Amino acid sequence: MDLRRLLLTFVGLALFILVLFGILAHRVAQDSADQQQIHTLSLLAQEQVEQIDHWLEQGVSLQAIIERKYEYKRAIPFILLDHGTVLNAHNFNDAASSALSAYVSAMQDEQFSGKFSLRDKDYIWVQKSIAGRDIELVLFVEKQHPAESPVLNLGARLIVTGFIVIWIAIWGALILFSNISRKTNKLEAERRRSDEQVRLLLNSTAEAIYGIDAQGICTFCNPAALHMLGYTRDTDLLGKNIHQLIHHTTADGSVRPADQCALQQVLREGNGIHVPYDIFWRADGSYFHVEYRGHPIRAQEEIVGAVVTFLDISEKLHAEQEMRKLSQIIEQASDAIFITDSDGIIDYVNPAFEAITGYRKEEIAGQHFDVLSAAYHRNQPDHQLWRTVMRGEIFSGVRLNKRKDHEEFYSQEVVAPLKDAVGNITHIVFTCKDISVQLEQEAKMQSVIMEKQTAEHASREKSSFLANMSHELRTPLNAIIGYSEILQEEFEEEELHSQTSDDLKKIHAAGTHLLALINDILDFSKIEAGKLELHYEDVEVNDLLQEVLHIVSPIMQKNSNQFSVQVPENLGVLQTDVIRLRQCLINLLSNASKFAQGNNVTLSVRREQRRGDPWLRFAVQDQGIGISEDKVANLFKAFSQADASTTRRFGGTGLGLTISRRLIRMMGGDIEVQSQPGQGSTFTIRVPAYIHNSHMNQAAKAG
Repeated sequence: MDLRRLLLTFVGLALFILVLFGILAHRVAQDSADQQQIHTLSLLAQEQVEQIDHWLEQGVSLQAIIERKYEYKRAIPFILLDHGTVLNAHNFNDAASSALSAYVSAMQDEQFSGKFSLRDKDYIWVQKSIAGRDIELVLFVEKQHPAESPVLNLGARLIVTGFIVIWIAIWGALILFSNISRKTNKLEAERRRSDEQVRLLLNSTAEAIYGIDAQGICTFCNPAALHMLGYTRDTDLLGKNIHQLIHHTTADGSVRPADQCALQQVLREGNGIHVPYDIFWRADGSYFHVEYRGHPIRAQEEIVGAVVTFLDISEKLHAEQEMRKLSQIIEQASDAIFITDSDGIIDYVNPAFEAITGYRKEEIAGQHFDVLSAAYHRNQPDHQLWRTVMRGEIFSGVRLNKRKDHEEFYSQEVVAPLKDAVGNITHIVFTCKDISVQLEQEAKMQSVIMEKQTAEHASREKSSFLANMSHELRTPLNAIIGYSEILQEEFEEEELHSQTSDDLKKIHAAGTHLLALINDILDFSKIEAGKLELHYEDVEVNDLLQEVLHIVSPIMQKNSNQFSVQVPENLGVLQTDVIRLRQCLINLLSNASKFAQGNNVTLSVRREQRRGDPWLRFAVQDQGIGISEDKVANLFKAFSQADASTTRRFGGTGLGLTISRRLIRMMGGDIEVQSQPGQGSTFTIRVPAYIHNSHMNQAAKAG
C-alpha cells in the first residue's frame, strides 16, 4: 500500500471516530443533563415535602394546604396525589395535571422519576411521599433545551473543540503526509530514473554482466550475458547457483569445485579479480572462451555479493592463433618479407630476407627500403612503387635490387599497404622473390621454344610440301610399274624367259616397294599437315574382311605362314572409313606375316560393348619374334622400329604402325599391343561401330 492510500485510510478512520465520538459525547452530555435536572428537581421536591411536613406539624390542616392558603417557597408546578387521585394541582392546568396524574399513577411503585411528554413538550418529573400520610407530591418541570443546559453546552463545546482539534490534526497530518509523499515520490522517481538509467546502461552494453549474492545465487543479468550464455529469459538464471550453471567444469572435462572458483575469493576476501582466460558453459552444453572480472558488492561494510563482467574472447583467441600461424608462415617463408612504416623505414625482416639480401635484421632495421634498389644506387630512384602504394593500391612487378655484397638480382615484388580502422596507411608489407635464376631459365626455355617452333614450322612446311607432291611422285612410279607389267605380259605371251624378263620383274618389285614407301611417307605427311580427311560409309564387316583376306593371303603364302581367321557368321554393319580401316588391317597382318615367317598368324573379330555403345575388336596374333617391354614404347614413333636390327633385317620406314594408330584414333578408336620376346605379339584394333560427336572430338585430339 502506498502513502496516498494510507493517508486516505487514516483520514476516513479519523472522520468515522470523530462522528462516533460526537454522537457518544452528545448522548452522554444529554443523559448527564437529564440526570442533573432530575437531581435538582428531586432536591426541590424534598424541600417542598419538608415544607408541607412543617405545616402539618404546626397544625395546618391538609385541606388548607390543598387550598393554597400558604405560599410555597418556590413557584414550581406540582401535584398532590392521594392514592392516585389529584388533590391539588399547583401552577398547572387541569388537563396537564390529569394527564400527569394518570401517567404517574400508572408508574406508581415502579418508578419515582422520569420523563413525560405532553402536547409536543417534554417534562421531567419526581415523586416524593409525605411522611405519615398516603399523599405523594409530584414535582415536574419542562425539560431544558440542550442549548440551555450547561452540561449539554459543555458537551457540545467538547464535541466542537474535539472536532476542530481532530480536524486540525488531520489537516496537519495531511500536509505532513503530503510533504512526505512529495519528497518520497520525488525520491522514488529519482530512484526509478536512476534504476532505469542503470538498467538501460546494463542492457545496452556489449559486455556481459551478472550479479550474485553471498551464496552464489544469481540476482541479476543483462541481455548480453543471456545471449552469450545461450539463454532466452532472465528467469533461466535468476535465483539459481551461477557456478553450477556456467562454471562447473574445466575445458578438459574435470569437475571444478565451487570452493575453488575464483569468484569465491571475491566473496571471502572482498578483493577484485581479473581472469584473462577461462571457459563458461552455454545452455546447449557447449563452452566458449571468456575473460572476466569480479568485484565485491558491499552494504554497510559487509560483503553481500559480487558483480561479474565477462567477454567472449573466442574470436580474439582465434585471431591470436591466426596471427601466430601467420607469424610462423612469415618466419618460415622462402620469399623475403619485410615491413616498413608509412615513411618506408624498415621495421621487420624475416629470415628469408636475410638469406636473399645478405643483410642481418639489426643491420637493415631503421633504414629506408630504397637501400635495396639498384636504381637507387644509380641515383635513379623509381617512384612508381611508392606512388601506387600511397594511393592505397597494391603494387606488383619486377624490380632490380642489390644485395649487401652489391650483386644485382631481379625480384618479383608484391607491395601492399596496411590501413587502420579509419583508412590511414600505417605500414607497408613487401613480399619479394629472387627470380634471377628463373628469368635465366625462362630465357633459355624461350630460346628452346623458339627453336622448337621453328623446327615445327619447317616440319609442317616439309609435310605440306610432300603432301602437295603426292601426285608428282606417284604418277611416274605408277607409269614405271604399269609399263613393267605390260612388258612382263608381252614376254610371258611370247614365252621369252631371258635376262630381260627377270630385270622387268625386279623393276616391278622395286617400283611397287618404292610406291608403298612413298604412300606411307605421304600419308604421314598429310596427317602431320592436317590435310588427311576421313570419309565414313556403312559397310558389312564380313565384306570388309573378305577384301582384306584377298589381299593378305598371297603375302601369308609367300612367307609360309599358317593363317587362320576366327570370325562370327554375322558381324553386322560398321560405319567407318573403309579404305583407311582396310589399310590398317592389311598393315598389321603384313607385319605379322613378316615377323612370324613360317609360324601361325590369327585374325579374330568380335563385337563388344564399351560405355554402352557397340564397338568392333580386330585382333592380329602372331607367333613371331616378339618385342621386349622396353621397346614397346618406340613402336608407334615415326621413322622408328622396336630395334634397329629389324630395320636392317626386314626393311621398312617405321611409319606403318604410326600411321595406323593415328588413323584409328582419328576414327575414335585406338591400337593396343601385347608382346613377349620369342612368344609373339598381339595387336588389337578397337573402333566404334557408329560415329558420334564424342568420337569425332577424340579423333580431333588424336590427329
